[in-house]
Amino acid sequence: MDTHKLVLGNGLRLIVVPMPSLRSVSIAVFVNVGSRYETDRQAGISHLTEHMLFKGTRTRPKSTHITGELESVGGILNASTDKEITLYWAKAASEHLPLSLEVISDMLRESVLRPSDVTRERGVIAEELRMIADDPQDWVYVLADETLWPDHPYGREIAGSQETVATFRRRHVIEHIEHYYGPNNAVVAVAGGIEVRAVQDLIERHFSTWQTVDPPAPEPARPFVGGGAWLLEDKQFEQLNVCLAFPGVARDHPDRPTLEVLTTILGGGASSRLFEQLRERRGLAYDVGASAAHFRDTGSVIISFGTDPQKGSEALECCVAEIDRLERRRVSDRELQKAKQFFGGRLWLALEDTNAVAGWFGSQEILQDRVIAPEEAIAAVDAVNADDVRRVARTYLRPELMRVAAVGPTTMLTRHALRPTA
Repeated sequence: MDTHKLVLGNGLRLIVVPMPSLRSVSIAVFVNVGSRYETDRQAGISHLTEHMLFKGTRTRPKSTHITGELESVGGILNASTDKEITLYWAKAASEHLPLSLEVISDMLRESVLRPSDVTRERGVIAEELRMIADDPQDWVYVLADETLWPDHPYGREIAGSQETVATFRRRHVIEHIEHYYGPNNAVVAVAGGIEVRAVQDLIERHFSTWQTVDPPAPEPARPFVGGGAWLLEDKQFEQLNVCLAFPGVARDHPDRPTLEVLTTILGGGASSRLFEQLRERRGLAYDVGASAAHFRDTGSVIISFGTDPQKGSEALECCVAEIDRLERRRVSDRELQKAKQFFGGRLWLALEDTNAVAGWFGSQEILQDRVIAPEEAIAAVDAVNADDVRRVARTYLRPELMRVAAVGPTTMLTRHALRPTA
């Protein structure tokens, strides 16, 4: 893809990806802050701030004025908070790029942050936290992170807790914005049916006077120590949801491409090993998968499944057996090639959407200070061989490193299931 990087005088980085055949445009503004930047007492402030920027500005005093402007032309406006970034994005027809950028810049720079809105939004987030805790498929991942990073921001729910959110006031939101929301701590990515010069002119008009910030550094990730931790939350659900969590690697680690191949072989789609064993052969689960997460200084590998509580140990045993098989036997050339083609094919399918393209290039720039083209990522995966897969399995999926998190009727889930079978 043809990409253009520009840097404004105040340090704001702009990535433009023209896609001339498309009629839509997506704008993604990444702010380099998320839940990992928070202390225990601040847990959830990044997420609350994201919500607050939708509540009104000086020229658009109501939340309906903000979202309504883009919706009136068929556009979409949304945001999300993650562990390392906060993202604000809009998608609309290309001719509405000026309006989209005007609205987003207004939110980022002119939000009024009324105390009454902070109070009201605390209640909204309290309900969101209850919703997350009541969804076992979501909550089990929170517990899995806690087993990997106990007493560290990486191991917390991104939205914080009921206790911390209840303490937030307007001044906390203002302090958060003053610390992190500035051009030298942000990236704007624009993709779609647009011209580079027109985008640059609009960005300079709306963001050239944005004041720089001096963001505090986050707490570094701690080394992984030992393993074997179990975090079980017994709840009366119909299904038992389980995560097997292993320490992974950082975003720029040389083993990252091999872990992508490994997790694809294990649980990347309906033809993966875990899907075939747990669902097709044994009928133990409807949904099963494996994935790797990569952060600036750490990462994880997660295997997840949901099953009948009485079959939890059998399903866990099956996962361990498949991991053991990866460690003992080289994958075939055919299976290796299939995993590589799966990775590349899914990536290209995702990048047919302007929103995904803006997300791909913008997130890499904000998190890695450089952009890796899709072709480069696919080439790195294509270079992986069968010996690499077995080495990485033996390095990162060792039984002694495994943590287990589960939500549901957990009383029948036993440690005996962790013994690999032939």
